[in-house]
Amino acid sequence: MPKFYTVDRIGSIEKKETIDLIKYIPSVKDRRLHIDFLFSNGISKHGMRYLDDENYKIPGVERSHILEIIFEYIRRGHFPKLPSRYQSFFAFEKIEECVWFRNDKKSPSAPIYEVECDTYFRADMNCLYLLKNMCDLSIKAHRYWSGQPASDIPPVWEILLTPPVKIVKLIELN
Repeated sequence: MPKFYTVDRIGSIEKKETIDLIKYIPSVKDRRLHIDFLFSNGISKHGMRYLDDENYKIPGVERSHILEIIFEYIRRGHFPKLPSRYQSFFAFEKIEECVWFRNDKKSPSAPIYEVECDTYFRADMNCLYLLKNMCDLSIKAHRYWSGQPASDIPPVWEILLTPPVKIVKLIELN
């Protein structure tokens, strides 16, 4: 089974756990019905935060809730076989990328875990950040779902893991 590495910025991972989709039930009926309509198999914790938490945002990205739903509808319209970000668990291919990520996101002490998953998709995380206008957002979303780099700067490859995801071990760094 392929191995990846993830940063636990919110402290929700437990060792030897298996991460799966959850059946999220918002307190607002319209939200509950809509989320169930869109994601009848369940959503990830990432999906839960972006769909129903008004206070959760991608650090440094304006209107990140809107960005996430636009990426989702472009995926549904043009790349329907690829995994939804709302139903994914995020990781990197190398430990060094996790170290960079947690420093970049001002979470230098967040634990890093080795994880395993059979089904995954690789995309350039820069596509979420290098946005100047709506046309640029559309271009970057198509590049993201095509697995292409966002631009001529070095890509930051994130791995979208399709649950179930097995937590293998905590990575101890010196």
